Amino acid sequence: MGGQISELEWEVRARRLVALWARDALAASDASRSKLIAFSSAAACGGQGKPVLEEMALRLLELERPVLRLEQQMALRFCDAAEAAIATGAAAPRRAFEEKHWDDECGWC
Repeated sequence: MGGQISELEWEVRARRLVALWARDALAASDASRSKLIAFSSAAACGGQGKPVLEEMALRLLELERPVLRLEQQMALRFCDAAEAAIATGAAAPRRAFEEKHWDDECGWC
């Protein structure tokens, strides 16, 4: 390879970033949810009840979480498998990984 970074290695780096961003998005979702619940509770104490918009926002946050978790898990699985194939230093494991995870129409799967 001579110091050159392969397309697979670039993909691994990009997916590691995706995993970090998904982790950060989950943390931000937790913080937003806590603030929204606190805000809704305060509004309810004021006799206004819980507005429909806030209920919808909480529901959307709950629906987003599994998607973020799945995105993070899939990125980490891909990276771990790719790095294991690369670490062998042999062409056969890397080629097997690429055959399994490369699609000519979609790219890396």
